[in-house]
Amino acid sequence: MGVIIDHDLSAADVNFLLTVRNILENPQDYDNTEPGETAANVTSIRSETDLSKTQVAYRCRDGDDSRGFGESGKGWLRTHGPSIEGKRFGPRSVELTDKGYKIVSEIEQSQSSNGAETDPASGVSGEEIARINEKLSDIQESIENITDDLEGIQESETGAVDADMASKLKAISRAVPQQQFIFSEVFGIDMEAVQETEVGDEDGIRQLRVAAYNHLTQSLEADDGVDLEAVLDDEGGVESPAE
Repeated sequence: MGVIIDHDLSAADVNFLLTVRNILENPQDYDNTEPGETAANVTSIRSETDLSKTQVAYRCRDGDDSRGFGESGKGWLRTHGPSIEGKRFGPRSVELTDKGYKIVSEIEQSQSSNGAETDPASGVSGEEIARINEKLSDIQESIENITDDLEGIQESETGAVDADMASKLKAISRAVPQQQFIFSEVFGIDMEAVQETEVGDEDGIRQLRVAAYNHLTQSLEADDGVDLEAVLDDEGGVESPAE
């Protein structure tokens, strides 16, 4: 079989590799080749192809989260991280290894020999192979986009929570200590008792109310010498929760 089928290369892969070779061999013919360690940087590659930013970055990386063209994979590319350009970081860049140049040469030979003819080994026409590769490229792009989304979730402090919800959660977290202070210091409520009281536990809720009432009564009488019971009786005979 041809090199494209042997290495399961998509149309995007072929486009990328050929563009990298072209830029490296004739950098003067392309734009944005100055930044980076090599002329074939993510910016120059994108400007010469219809590949998305995600597709280019995916192929310019090395390691598990890449297309696998780097030295730890197929060994076709030597990858360079973002370079320092003045006070900013320059783009990531790549260069073909000897093995990479050989693959590109085989790709070109395969393209010229197949054309619209039927590949004798597979019995599939070159046109059909092109259509299959295009579909594979679309599927691969979808996977790459999902990978980018997952990376964004992993790098985010709030994970998959959107910014609005994250803001609300932070506001709640800031308010919790203040609420606990009010419950414990102002109303004299035991926070452990609150945690142990289930929703709908009428007896437990009544006990919390009694505790708060008694604490407020004692605090006001101690601070101001006020007889809260007498005040409540004078204003309408309101009964305390204890009664």
